[in-house]
Amino acid sequence: MEAKNLSPENKEVLEDVTLYHGSRCKLDDLEPRQARTKEGVEVPEDELSYGIYFTPDYAAALAMAARPYGLNKMDLEGESRTIHFEHPELFQPDMDVYIYSIGSSSIPEGHLKKVDDQQYVVEGLDSLKPESCEVRKAKDIFEYYKQV
Repeated sequence: MEAKNLSPENKEVLEDVTLYHGSRCKLDDLEPRQARTKEGVEVPEDELSYGIYFTPDYAAALAMAARPYGLNKMDLEGESRTIHFEHPELFQPDMDVYIYSIGSSSIPEGHLKKVDDQQYVVEGLDSLKPESCEVRKAKDIFEYYKQV
């Protein structure tokens, strides 16, 4: 089965999966942003799109919402996950964070692009209404990650 909700350049099979977007902000609709990285940090060009980024990994979405500002590194080796904060003093453990979810089949056809196994981007839409929103505390990332 070819997924109808992947952009034309992505011809791979994608079952309907739940995709997550983590944010520090309470939102009614998700809006595209220009992905960027810190000066001097190199990432593949296709990871710097203008769009709404999602992951099929709930824990990664939670980490993206809860992490403090700065360059942060998340690693997953087997079942062991670690996270390193550039500025751990900025981490606010009791801050509310928001995990938005949507089924991949709910994204309008032709707008979903798979960046890699952990990242999808929705391009070409002004906004997207999530199907649900879960409120968590930033410290909940430690249910999934060990801080190093």
